[in-house]
Amino acid sequence: MQTTLNSGGSAIPAQPDQTPANNSNSLKGFTFGSFDPNDKLVYPEILSPAEVLAGTLVTYTIRFQNTGERVSSFRVISANALVIASSRV
Repeated sequence: MQTTLNSGGSAIPAQPDQTPANNSNSLKGFTFGSFDPNDKLVYPEILSPAEVLAGTLVTYTIRFQNTGERVSSFRVISANALVIASSRV
């Protein structure tokens, strides 16, 4: 996965410039990263104690894509531990 990034800028001086040719510049760069469509989302991300006691439902979205070449992988298990956090004021 590669994306081209092009950016540039110019300076317009208030006074006459002896070397106006160097008043602009451009940059071309690339982003690199692995292509991994796998992610897990939950909404809402945070529940108050009252919402937990009320049994507020959360919605999970799990996206998984096997982009490998092995065709014998038919069974996929996605396991996630829930983080239970508490705070005292």
